[in-house]
Amino acid sequence: MAAATYARISGSSANRGSGHGVPFLPLFGPMLQPRRLSRRKRSIFTEILSSSTFYLRGCVFIGARGFSRSPNSSPEYCRRAIEKSLKRLGLPYIDLYYIHPLDKVTPIEKIIQAMVEPKKNEGKIKHLGISECSAESLRRAHAVHPITAIQIEYSLLCREVESPQIRLLETARELKVAVVCYCPLGNAFLTGRYHTIEDVSGPGDSRSILPWFYPDNLKTNLVILDKITETANAKGITPSRLALAWLLAQGDDIFPIPGTTSPKSLDENLASISVDIAMEEEKLLRDLASYVVGERFQAKTGYSYGDTPLLKKD
Repeated sequence: MAAATYARISGSSANRGSGHGVPFLPLFGPMLQPRRLSRRKRSIFTEILSSSTFYLRGCVFIGARGFSRSPNSSPEYCRRAIEKSLKRLGLPYIDLYYIHPLDKVTPIEKIIQAMVEPKKNEGKIKHLGISECSAESLRRAHAVHPITAIQIEYSLLCREVESPQIRLLETARELKVAVVCYCPLGNAFLTGRYHTIEDVSGPGDSRSILPWFYPDNLKTNLVILDKITETANAKGITPSRLALAWLLAQGDDIFPIPGTTSPKSLDENLASISVDIAMEEEKLLRDLASYVVGERFQAKTGYSYGDTPLLKKD
């Protein structure tokens, strides 16, 4: 179980989110270490979790130098990670627990079976999810036990999940699996706040390694962002609200999870729910985004749309 993006939610944002009935309260990156939560934040999360969907993933994350250790999705590690997560959070169960990423060593059938035991027999997990899996991995996992959700990068900038070659969105819909979209604002590029490589090169900010922000790509991408912003301005909204509204318009099975520490940004993100996207706007936005330069960073890690070895029959 690893974290593939950096986002943190503050206590004030958690309070605001619960007040608005936010259905997801994900923890990413350093914040997914539950022992780091203050007593106040722990009480907020526990209150929200009693009626919300939650997931966490532990230990491994992408930083400026790539993976800090090899992913491990062995059955043994899955069981240890579940127990550690519950202990650190002080909770009896987790509503939605993801595998991320697949280690490409352990057959997906063994991974899912290892998670079924604490789910069915011990009540420690309510629902299972997979992150960064291929369509075939999802299908094989779902054959062992129903998968509730997949998590994948999906935004106006990154629409690979729709590709007939990838077939992940198509397969998820066939199996009635929800699609949880991380980086729905293109690592904040679609907010319109970042215009130079220096803007994303500060202490603790690793986004300079993302292809959208490469100097050779940024000039082209900023021209496209300006046109997206013009479309947003014409509707009297921000580009981030437009980008989230576009993603929500892709279907009722789509759940964006933009990360923020700011209550103001949380309100802005939530306001996207009330924005309608006309057919001509949908076409325009897709046309503009098709000129974006730069692949998704996950493609460079070797764990994008992960597959696992076939299960050997005894």
